[in-house]
Order: sequence, then structure tokens, then C-alpha cells
Amino acid sequence: IIGTTTTAVGFLVFRLIRDSAHGKADARAGGLATAATSIYDNATANARVDARQVAKAAGRLRGAALRQEVAALASQAGLARVSVRQGSRTLISLGSAGAIATGSATVLGRDSGAPVIVVASELTAAEFVRELSGSGVQIVVRQGRRTLASSLAGGASGSLPNGANITVGGVGYRAATQKFPGVGGPPVRVTVLSDLSSTASSVGSSRLVAAVFIAGFLLLAFAFSEIGRAHV
Repeated sequence: IIGTTTTAVGFLVFRLIRDSAHGKADARAGGLATAATSIYDNATANARVDARQVAKAAGRLRGAALRQEVAALASQAGLARVSVRQGSRTLISLGSAGAIATGSATVLGRDSGAPVIVVASELTAAEFVRELSGSGVQIVVRQGRRTLASSLAGGASGSLPNGANITVGGVGYRAATQKFPGVGGPPVRVTVLSDLSSTASSVGSSRLVAAVFIAGFLLLAFAFSEIGRAHV
């Protein structure tokens, strides 16, 4: 009876420890995903303001004067990318193709033709990855099938499902993937990968404590059993 009870208790304790480990990994990945959302949303809001500023110039200037003004505004605001389109024509395109967190603005052209659309960004995928990456944390930014930036050595070619455990390069991670709007293309997917080994040490310590506790319980139970037999 004692052995059966101890086995049952041990099973429950180790099951709780395992569930706790998964919960810690989920909490860490979820917290980082929340931080990623905050940074992305803030960059998008700033980009909308920048786009409106460029749109003012696009509504009154043309040709070389417009290109010069947009280049100056982009430099002053530290834009990662800015584009100006009218209908199917791209009037200006400056900056990195890996820009994300874009904001847009629309203004009527001086010639009363098709509206002029300005898209701006202050953040590149590479900058976003560097800002979020840290010890035990990897970041992957994708748009469609294209990987815009990744902190993983060699990138990540496989699927990165949300809330799943995955293995990349022999390392286990807990993944948290979020989608953000992508202007003129598919959504931008940001995946936060939390290294499962970062919680392994605390889980190992918990298991050791549990094992010592169960062994002590078993020895104590047998000791009382022997004492009871001696008094019979």
C-alpha cells in the first residue's frame, strides 16, 4: 500500500512539475510577444505621422523638387523606407526593402488626377530583431514565404506554429507567432522563440527536490511501519 501510494504521489508531483515547465515557457514567450506588439504598434503609429508629413509635400510638389523634399524629410525623420505612388506609377521609392511597421497617407495630387499614396516606415525587420533578441530568445520575421530577418544562425526554413514546441538546429524552443498588417503584400509574421533549456535548470532543481521529498516520505513510512510491527 505504501509503495502504491508513493508511486501515485510521485507521478502526480512530476506531472505538475512538467506542466509548470510548459507554463513557464508559455509565459516567457507570451511576455516577449506582448513586447513585440508594443514596439511594432508604436513604430506603426510613428510611421503614420511621417507619411502625413511626406504627403503634404507630395500634394504641392512634382518631379525633382518632390524627390529632393522627400529625401530631406526621410533623412530628418530617420525613415527606413518611404514610397510615393500615384495610381500604378511609383514616383519615389527610397530605403530598405526589409522595412516593416508601415504607415500610410493619401492626398490629392496637384493636377487633380489619381490620389497620391505615401507609405513610410521607421523600422526595418533587422532592427526589430536586434531590439527583441537576447539570451535564450530568438526572433524570426517573415512576410509570405520570405524571411525578412532572423536572429537564428542560418535562419529558419520550417513552419513556426504558434504555441508549439519546435526544434531548430538541435535546440528546443517554445514559439509564439503574431501577425501584423503588411502594406501591399501578405501579413508580417513575427515569431518569438523561447529557449526551453532556459527553464530546464529550474525544472531539474524541482525534480531533485521532489525526488528527495518522495524518498524521505517513503523511508519515514517504512520506519513507522516497522515500529508498528514491533509493537504488535
